[in-house]
Formats: sequence, C-alpha cells, structure tokens
Amino acid sequence: ANLDQKRGIEAVMIIKDGTLHKGMWVASNDSACPVRIFLDFKGKAIDEASFSSPVRLVGFDKMPKVGSKFYSFAKKEDALKHKDGDKNTLVPDKKDRDLPTNKKIIPIIIKTDTSGSIEAIEKEIEKIESESAVFKVIQKGEGIIGENDIKNAMGTENGIVLGFNVKVDNNANNLAERMGVTVLTFDIIYKMTEWLELEMEKRRPKIETTEITGRAKILKAFSRTKERQILGGKVVEGNILLGTVKIMRRDNEIGRGKLINLEKGKTKTSSVEEGTEFGMMIESKLEIVAGDVIETFSITQK
Repeated sequence: ANLDQKRGIEAVMIIKDGTLHKGMWVASNDSACPVRIFLDFKGKAIDEASFSSPVRLVGFDKMPKVGSKFYSFAKKEDALKHKDGDKNTLVPDKKDRDLPTNKKIIPIIIKTDTSGSIEAIEKEIEKIESESAVFKVIQKGEGIIGENDIKNAMGTENGIVLGFNVKVDNNANNLAERMGVTVLTFDIIYKMTEWLELEMEKRRPKIETTEITGRAKILKAFSRTKERQILGGKVVEGNILLGTVKIMRRDNEIGRGKLINLEKGKTKTSSVEEGTEFGMMIESKLEIVAGDVIETFSITQK
C-alpha cells in the first residue's frame, strides 16, 4: 500500500476466493475503496479478476494495513458499514499498552512515501533504548508533511515530526519555524535512527550522581568572623580541592560551605593530598569545630 501523489492511496492485493468485478466496493479494516481504477499485475486496466490473481486498486479513503484481509461488496453502503464495524472494534496498539510509565515519553509523528517504510522505521525506533526515556509514535501516515502534522506535534510536549522520502509543505514549514517544532526529512533510514539516537541522549532526563573526592578532619579552629573561619585539618581520604564542601558532624551533613583558601606549609595551594596537614579558610554561616569533617565532591550527570 502506498500514496501516489497524483492518483491517491493504492494497494496491491491477492484475491483468495471468488471474483472481483469493476463497479464493486472493497473494505479492509477501517478503509474502503471503489473498484474503479482496477489494474492487473502488469498495470493494465481490467474489468474483473478471479482467485489467486494479484490486482491493484486505486482510491482508498484511508491507507489499508499491509497483511490485512479485504472483502468485496456489491453496494457502497455495505462496504462502509463493514468498514465502520471494523473501526469500532479496533483495540489500542499493543506497543502503546506496553510503554513503561516511569520513563519520559518523546512523541514522534512519521510521514513516509509507503506504508512499508513506516513499518521499517517503527522497528528501528523500537531498538533505540534508554533507562529514562522512550520514543512513542503518536501518528503515522503517507504523503507530504502538512500543517495538521505540525499542529498535532504542537499539541504534545516537544513533539518531533519526521519525514522519509517526502517533502514538507511550505505552510507547514513556516508554521514549524514559528512554533519551534522540530521537523526533519530523511531518505536513508539509518541516518534517521542515528539522528534519533543523538536526540534521545539530549532529551532524556539526566540523573545526577555525587562522588566524594576527598575528606579532611578538622583538628583546630583558629579564628572566626561572621561568615569566615580559619581552620587546621588533615586529609584522611582522597584530595581536598578549592570549592564547595559538605560539613559533616557525626557522619551527618549539617550544612555546606565554600573552601576559598588552602595553605600547605604556609604556601598557598589549590589542592592537598591524603595524609597531609594543612590550613584553610571556609565561608559558611555554620560554626565549624574540631572533630568535624569536610568533604569535597563532584557532581556528574549520567
């Protein structure tokens, strides 16, 4: 099944039973089509075809799903009734039901040249994994990217519109630029998935981890003003660096301060290694006393 820009939605089908005549109607799931532009496997116009014959029909009102069954009817009303009945019994896509609830959902709208391309792209998107985010295809179809696609993306949080072997309508492009909607087109699937992998890394929630880089025990408090203290200490683990420190008392954090000066042997330095006694000046509203421990740390995002 695919969208022909000039003729409309068309599908190639195999007749498994009975005979299909020109003038009839067919229905498949929630799509229907008159048997008007009726072609054989060579592309030649025909008036009828029997079982085992491959045929092409043009004029579906909606893209029929590849692999689905189709049924023929003498009257349009019967075909539409069958179509509406199938539409009412549709159930949510299993992939949507299985989406994890503890991950950030990144919505995607896909427009392609054929339905086969959609299936291939969806399979590749499913392979892109992250512990904190997941892509969800919220809309898919064939044909150029239009204003409705952009508006649907605007209705989501940071929606992405992707096109494969299709163009972007000028009005849609202008709307996307005004509203800040991300729209990209590709002609190679792996290029699309490479871009999505990078986008996943940028958009996924980052997890901050704190790593202790050094610990020092306070040996003596020399002097204190309103927010500054001069102290003596000894590094018991790692390295002590200038910057923000945790102030620990009996293994509990009681506050934080800023280490603004370090001296080792009366010489200013930017770091002090394990086992070394040193002097320091810390900015903090807390009163730091002998026996307290200061910890330097680094914060990384993973």
